[in-house]
Amino acid sequence: MNTKNLEKWKQLGDKAALLPCPRCGRNNMKPELHTNALSRRYDVYICESCGTEEALEDYTGKKKPLEEWFVNTTIFGTEPVVKQLDSNTFSVMAEMEVTLTVEDIDDIVCTALEGGITYWADKCTVVGDYLGEWAHEQIARGGVLKIHDSEEFIDYHLDLTMLLNGIRLALRNGWGDELLDSNGKIDLTNLDGRLADDIIQFALFGDVIYG
Repeated sequence: MNTKNLEKWKQLGDKAALLPCPRCGRNNMKPELHTNALSRRYDVYICESCGTEEALEDYTGKKKPLEEWFVNTTIFGTEPVVKQLDSNTFSVMAEMEVTLTVEDIDDIVCTALEGGITYWADKCTVVGDYLGEWAHEQIARGGVLKIHDSEEFIDYHLDLTMLLNGIRLALRNGWGDELLDSNGKIDLTNLDGRLADDIIQFALFGDVIYG
């Protein structure tokens, strides 16, 4: 298979530990990259949970293909720009540039923390020093939030790069009418808990897995 995305992930070096696990997409990598599990399938580090799964896969003989790894389906993107759906229909992948302000990001995070994600996340704490007066002001100012998943009992770290990717994925998955005005500019008039929740889930998991 094409391993370009895995090689890109490797080239990030120690910074890769700040990204989601390349195999499962969960943000549970340890800060020091070499303290994570080394994959049995490719020369990259993965989270401990995936390391355990790979060991079990070797026992059962059923291995998760590299093509299905998160890094090959979400982070760097593998979708073709143009593809033929059937003999009469084609699809074209179109990207747009969207501009957000600090206040926009604050609003999204605040809405998520005040009700959007509370049915699956029971705690959110600031990592390091406060960069604003409130926790929801951390992300836009370069800070990190630690979000506790009460369903899986796992802590995830959320930063600005991840949140912006979550917004990108939300737009690509049908939230354009709610996020953009008629001129294609960000408009948070319709921002509610459900939309903010989906953005956070896209940011952390690469998909909406709750709700």
